[in-house]
Amino acid sequence: MGDNVYLKIISDGEAQYFANQEIYVECILSEFYHAKQPDKALKELKHNQPVTAEEFEAARQYNECVNIKLDFDKNCINIEADGNSLLVENADSISISEALARTLSTLCVSSPQEKLLDVLNIMGTYYFKSEFIGRYESLTYVFDENVVTREIYSELFELAQKLDLRNHAYTFSVVSMDSEKYITGAFINSVDELDELGIIEQYDEEFSHDDKVNALIDYYIIGNLGIESESLPDRYCDDIKSHLDAAELYADCLEGKTITVDYRDYQTDEDYDMEE
Repeated sequence: MGDNVYLKIISDGEAQYFANQEIYVECILSEFYHAKQPDKALKELKHNQPVTAEEFEAARQYNECVNIKLDFDKNCINIEADGNSLLVENADSISISEALARTLSTLCVSSPQEKLLDVLNIMGTYYFKSEFIGRYESLTYVFDENVVTREIYSELFELAQKLDLRNHAYTFSVVSMDSEKYITGAFINSVDELDELGIIEQYDEEFSHDDKVNALIDYYIIGNLGIESESLPDRYCDDIKSHLDAAELYADCLEGKTITVDYRDYQTDEDYDMEE
């Protein structure tokens, strides 16, 4: 189920009207900005149902839909929903990301007076924050399949604000040993490096295990990729771990490897005490 969209498409002086309950507004904007012949593509959208001008106006007056007017002759977009309205003139002079942010703020705010507070771009996904929702909402785009999913990623933005990911890029490793995960800013290439970081001993102290344990190591980068990255400081490792699902979802995995730890090669302090 989509946004219950009513479309008015004007091109070459002619207006055509459609209803579409299976599409999201983001998909319409994607066609507007990316299609080779956007007016033709929008008229031929899957699930489009022709309606009359009277039906279009009736739906608009009763706020039963997201009402979109795309005027190719004047190069403007007009969107109305729940009493809120957005007019984008000279539409091709702004990016699709800005158009999307403006559109989603219009759809989600509680009144026309509410305004867009901020837009962030994290790893190619655009987020907006309005006065009403007081948090960031994101769009995940899959343009090739013409599918758009809206989700709230409050954890990601807690992390983005804490680490200032708008102005920083960090690399970090996630070490998985069975179900336990360890976070470090170091790049790990050997079992000795795992040992130096104290991960081998920590796992041994906290869990029972076989003589041999596989450590799965994924090396990530997160943040603003337009600037030089740095290793994740130790003070942020706990923040990554507490927001790990969001971090792994939006970080780029640069490398993955498996290192086998043979605990027969290591003796902890506890082992020495037992021998004595």
